[in-house]
Amino acid sequence: MMRFFIVFLLVSFVFAPKWAHATVNVYDNPEFGYSLNYPDDWMAQAETAGLPHTYKIVAEEGRSSAYCQVTTSIDKRFQIYGPDIMPQVLSKELGPDFWATQLANYNEVRFLEVYETSGVAGAPGTRVLADYIDNRSRPHRAWFGATVLDGVQYVTQCAAFQEDFSVHEKMFHSIMATLKTKSAFHPFINGFYRDFTGDRPILYPLADGIGTIEFN
Repeated sequence: MMRFFIVFLLVSFVFAPKWAHATVNVYDNPEFGYSLNYPDDWMAQAETAGLPHTYKIVAEEGRSSAYCQVTTSIDKRFQIYGPDIMPQVLSKELGPDFWATQLANYNEVRFLEVYETSGVAGAPGTRVLADYIDNRSRPHRAWFGATVLDGVQYVTQCAAFQEDFSVHEKMFHSIMATLKTKSAFHPFINGFYRDFTGDRPILYPLADGIGTIEFN
């Protein structure tokens, strides 16, 4: 019995899945303060200087057609709006005209799915799934997403050759789910940022001869 157990351990060790010891790459953008995580068999391929800024990663160390990228630019048009109205504003401003402009450099664009209230990084915006022919005449399929947070526009794209897309789609969603941005709005509507209930009463003097008033 002991011999069988030792053999079982050796077999388990030899055939253990490679992802058991996988590491995760983390990208932190110093200018806009967003971060993105991706598996260790993906790698950074390009990062543009200036604006718009694009950070692009590719699958299987460049041996695959799959890639994801995040493009950021300054967009301060919507900073006057609060969180209650931003979903309606962005669903309109990041709607069909926006995506027609974003995909203008591609040919034979065909929208397969459209989400008008869901952007990226858990923020309001829009997302589309589209087929297109790139500038090298290669047929692609991609998930695109867009939002505007605290004066910054985020546009994401995860694409692959159409015949490879289904293999990578789950990973596309997993990578984009790690995109974290700075908070555009305070989490508490009244600006409550700490628990004041344990504080001592505050006494404010009133006019001479009137006394004080207490605030808890």
